[in-house]
Amino acid sequence: MAELNIPAGPLDEEPLRAIQQAEGETLASSNTQALTEALAGVELGTWDAELLSALRTWPRSTVATICSWLHRVRTAAAPGDDAIILDPPAELGLSWADGGDLLAICDGAIVLYPRGCDTYVMDGPEAREWAAQLAGMAEVLPGVVADGQVRDA
Repeated sequence: MAELNIPAGPLDEEPLRAIQQAEGETLASSNTQALTEALAGVELGTWDAELLSALRTWPRSTVATICSWLHRVRTAAAPGDDAIILDPPAELGLSWADGGDLLAICDGAIVLYPRGCDTYVMDGPEAREWAAQLAGMAEVLPGVVADGQVRDA
């Protein structure tokens, strides 16, 4: 097996020693190992597999750079320690008047009134803006919500 030392940060020079072939190992084998590790958990289609096969013969430093990009993208996209992770489609259990859900996470977006006539889909930045506005409004409410009941503060 190859020794992999894929850079975790920005590259200012060619990563010549990031993928070190083991004795008797082929370029294709060591590059495949590096790419497989970098793509762990990513579903690949037929075209993806064809391109992956072609990348196996590219120079090790080029493959290492691609793997470094993948690592950095995963790191940048990783949620913070305080994030709530739900498997989509996940229903958050906040109900509205007809008994349906108020919010759900479906297909990578937050959906307001899912399955309702006024369904509204928002992305992450818009959801954060809504959350900030709701939090500000909650600060001026006369009561505190606990266990679904409004109580005096």
